[in-house]
Amino acid sequence: MVDRLMVTKRRGARGRSGLVLVEIVITMAILAFMITVVYGLMGNARTIFFDMSMGTQLRDGLRQAVSRMELELRNTGYDSAHNAQFLVSAGAGASGTDTIRFSVPILCSTTATLLNASGDPANWGAGLTWGCGGSACMDANNSCAVLEYKYIKYAVNSSGQLVRSVLGPDLATVGSAVIGRDISGLSITFNNATRTLSLVVKARKLSGTSRMVTETVSQNVRLMN
Repeated sequence: MVDRLMVTKRRGARGRSGLVLVEIVITMAILAFMITVVYGLMGNARTIFFDMSMGTQLRDGLRQAVSRMELELRNTGYDSAHNAQFLVSAGAGASGTDTIRFSVPILCSTTATLLNASGDPANWGAGLTWGCGGSACMDANNSCAVLEYKYIKYAVNSSGQLVRSVLGPDLATVGSAVIGRDISGLSITFNNATRTLSLVVKARKLSGTSRMVTETVSQNVRLMN
């Protein structure tokens, strides 16, 4: 009787040990699953964070660049003889991007005026620096006889930079400055009926998680005349 009782107890202990082992395996499997899920969620959150951060960075850079372009482009247009003071060249930039070359009303001397007696721009040229507001940065020798800074040009180079260049009458570059980076597209179209230039500028860059992030900014610019 005692022997049977001992055997029964040993069998019960072995059964309990087997049950505990199964419980441990199940618990570990559940923990492993939960850890995998948590890490997956953390990875997705990290990806979203880096993508959003990169998108914000690209979008802010594009808006600043397009704002600069708009402030200058809205001052171009047609002279008193109805000649266009701007030229859009489709696909002339890097990677098939568009370019635009244009002139704006300038003060080519300390005695010059922006408008002539008829109310038209007296002289068309270019400011050597963006935001230039006086004759000192609109002409090299304070003389309207020859305009050393004749055109402003916006184009994307092979490094993905949006460049503002100042050209002389011979189209030689006088000066240049980068106003946008990571640019992947620049499209410029002109609507003659509304005298409006439509700009579409795109940027793209790898985020911290090696995902390509792309942003686009569009702007319509109504010409001066």
